[in-house]
Amino acid sequence: MQIRTKNFKFKEERKEIVDCVRYMYSLLVPKSTYDKTIIIVESHKFRKEQYAAVAVPNKKNIHKYRILINQSLNRKKRLVSIAHELVHIKQWELGELGGTETYTIDGKLKKRTIWNDTKVVENDSHYYDWPWEIEAHGREYGLYYRYKERSLQMRRASAARKG
Repeated sequence: MQIRTKNFKFKEERKEIVDCVRYMYSLLVPKSTYDKTIIIVESHKFRKEQYAAVAVPNKKNIHKYRILINQSLNRKKRLVSIAHELVHIKQWELGELGGTETYTIDGKLKKRTIWNDTKVVENDSHYYDWPWEIEAHGREYGLYYRYKERSLQMRRASAARKG
């Protein structure tokens, strides 16, 4: 796995993001998928504060993704947002979440997304009812707390060795 960070000011912040992505993503995908994935995590200034983060697949390299994180987020929200977007990357990598297309029917613009080989019309349901969002929202805090628990254990072990 390759991980890069962009536009983060502090070395410790960059180090934590890389460690967080490595750990959380390893919990989500098989090693063969983990090894071929490239993720760039970028601090980003969104025009509106409605976005915490967005995962963007690369059109030229199917295993490369960018996660754009709202630079105004605090540490906890940033890590939870990374977890959420990693679930979407897992969904793309494992073929659960497919492409999106827009079309017009009866003069209305519709958006359709492939989820587990089924076409889901996004306009016909609420964001929180889309199956890929149910999974991402359902797993984000579990991934965050597992990461925090692991980090605490590692700090305690390090302190005991120095002790």
